[in-house]
Amino acid sequence: MKFQFLTQKRIIILLVLLLSFFAQNGLCSSGKKAPKAVDGVLDLRGWDLKRDGYVPLKGEWEFFWKEFYYSNDFAVSDAPEPTGVYELPDKWNSYKVNGKQLPGHGYATYRLVILVDTQEERLAFRIMNMSTAFNLYVNGKKLRQVGTPGKTAESSEPSYYPFVAEFDQYLNKTGRIEVIIHMSNFFHRKGGAWKGMWFGTSETIRRMKAKGFVVDLIILVSFINMGFYHIGLYFLRRKEKSLLYFGFLCFVFSLRITTTNEYYLIKMFPGMPWEWLERIEYLSPFVLLPLLYVYLQVLFPNEFKNRVLHILVGISSIFCAITLFTFVNVFSHIIMIFYCIIMATATYGVYALALAMINKRKGAVFVFAGFLVLFGTTLNDILVSNEVIQTVYIAHWGLFAFMFFQASLLSMQFTNAFAKVELLSKNLGKAEKKYRGIFENAVEGIFQFNAAGRFISANPALANIFGYDSPDDLIASITDVTTQCYANPDIYSEVEAHLKGKENVVAVERELKRKDGSIFWGTISTRAVLKSNGDLLYHEGTLEDITERKNATEAIKKAKEAAEVASQAKSDFIANMSHELRTPMNGIIASAELALGYEPPGKVKRILETMHGSSKSLLEVINSILDFSKSEDGKLEMEAVPFLLDEVLAKITGSVVQKGVKKDIVFEFDIDAEQMPNALLDDPYRLLEILNHLLNNAAKFTENKPEVIIGIKVIDKSSEKAKLEFYIRDNGIGIDPEFHERIFE
Repeated sequence: MKFQFLTQKRIIILLVLLLSFFAQNGLCSSGKKAPKAVDGVLDLRGWDLKRDGYVPLKGEWEFFWKEFYYSNDFAVSDAPEPTGVYELPDKWNSYKVNGKQLPGHGYATYRLVILVDTQEERLAFRIMNMSTAFNLYVNGKKLRQVGTPGKTAESSEPSYYPFVAEFDQYLNKTGRIEVIIHMSNFFHRKGGAWKGMWFGTSETIRRMKAKGFVVDLIILVSFINMGFYHIGLYFLRRKEKSLLYFGFLCFVFSLRITTTNEYYLIKMFPGMPWEWLERIEYLSPFVLLPLLYVYLQVLFPNEFKNRVLHILVGISSIFCAITLFTFVNVFSHIIMIFYCIIMATATYGVYALALAMINKRKGAVFVFAGFLVLFGTTLNDILVSNEVIQTVYIAHWGLFAFMFFQASLLSMQFTNAFAKVELLSKNLGKAEKKYRGIFENAVEGIFQFNAAGRFISANPALANIFGYDSPDDLIASITDVTTQCYANPDIYSEVEAHLKGKENVVAVERELKRKDGSIFWGTISTRAVLKSNGDLLYHEGTLEDITERKNATEAIKKAKEAAEVASQAKSDFIANMSHELRTPMNGIIASAELALGYEPPGKVKRILETMHGSSKSLLEVINSILDFSKSEDGKLEMEAVPFLLDEVLAKITGSVVQKGVKKDIVFEFDIDAEQMPNALLDDPYRLLEILNHLLNNAAKFTENKPEVIIGIKVIDKSSEKAKLEFYIRDNGIGIDPEFHERIFE
């Protein structure tokens, strides 16, 4: 709220100053209402030129079209009659003679008689530019000439040169001053005395000129300084293109100031042709308009459209070309069209800036306030240029106000930027303190070293790893990382090759050496930090001492190798023992089978049957031990041979049946014979082995309902493949649930 109040207050003060300027425009220097000329006479008797100040030469002047008359022509009884009595300042294009409007080209005489009180004061005239050449006569004597007035274009030479012309009152002791101006124009669309003229004492007139000169000089120097200032800021912050365009605006308007009012450019370069002075004056608005639009578009890109900019650039380019390659008589007519374009663009600018304020764009209020002042003063200059109002050019004041608002906006932005910088600095200090603590207290070594191999920075952990007392000791002692830190300097070349290829090195294990020469293992992670041109700035990374972990890994590796050797010895022992046991066991089984073939007596037969069954059971145990050993070594192999399923089922061992007979167990098959394939390709031995194990368990633990079901289901079947499920169902105690997951490990 306070910010908005101050902004509104500044706008009100500026508007009050402008209104005060306009209110005093029609007054003399003392603020007293000045008399006006009537019927070619300006009566200043009773007006103290010293006390009351200078007087604008406004009012009715005698006008003689296409005649050059002198003072003695009016001293006779048959003095020439004027073509008319017309208000000045004004262009003669607006005069009508015999009902016809006068053209811009021609020549004429202006005459005014000034009546003053006789006094011993040196008097002076202040004359601005007139279109486009004239001679000033006072009481019959030529006081000043600007250009060369003539009756034809060939005999005329145009020029602009505002001046102060002094003379002594004693030229006419009667207090009657006759002013005659011979004027011609054959080079501009407008002719006549269309700029202001003032009359007073030499002191007041020169003070008036000096005041105007000082004001113009202040504004001119301010524009030039602000132009350099903003462009200088742009080179510091190239992202802020608004600074560049505003600087160009200041320079272009500075140039325009030198081609209006006092025409400082012609005074700095007296030999400059009048046509080029006019070209520069006309070119300035053609360049200023698109440049101002570009500046506003950079500030508010969403509100100021590109299409409008393209149209403005195209139109301005056409007007510039006409101004550069045609005569003043031609391009002085097109300015009226461009004034309409300026007003249309300014109206659009007011709309776009109002939209920017509605959208709450940053700085929109400042720019809008300055633009309104610029709009108003530009409108004033357009009206002055066309003699609609009789003030002075003040668009430079408008741009000065616009610049003031921009400076306020810039100050606000820099103030906010400084506040942000202070906040960021404060936060950066906190972050630096935080990360400095992490850096100092990290367990891993953190480092930076340059292309020459010298450490730039290091934390205490790194110094401790390499056996130095402090990071400073490390940095001062190590001059070449390659030779002083690596156990084998040739290994560093591999790391350097990665870094030169702009690749990061992550967790590379290398042998390093400490200050005392002892070797240790470290894990290095590093990357190359490059300059904007691709050259190396420095390397940075981390180092971890993994010596203990490396030693532990080696110990585990050796223990594993020893265990593998022991396991292999065990497997070899079991394989050898199994082989040695199976040979006599097969002999016992074969002998028992032969003896049973002779049908021995009942008691001997039972002994032989028990021996035969026990031998086969023992052989199965030996085979299982051998298979387990092979499984541990990863040498258990599965065969894939053709077999008949019914033959495998028929080979279920007699020992299982014998156990079943003792317990009155009934073995039943649950098989879908129609769906069940008989010819299969798999490992029949392993299948029979599994079924025998399951049936043995079933026979062993079945108690109350001695029934064991051997089931086979067809889960999936095609012309080439079949998936079968084998199951054994009994009423035994089952397997404890906590061992379920371990069965198939």
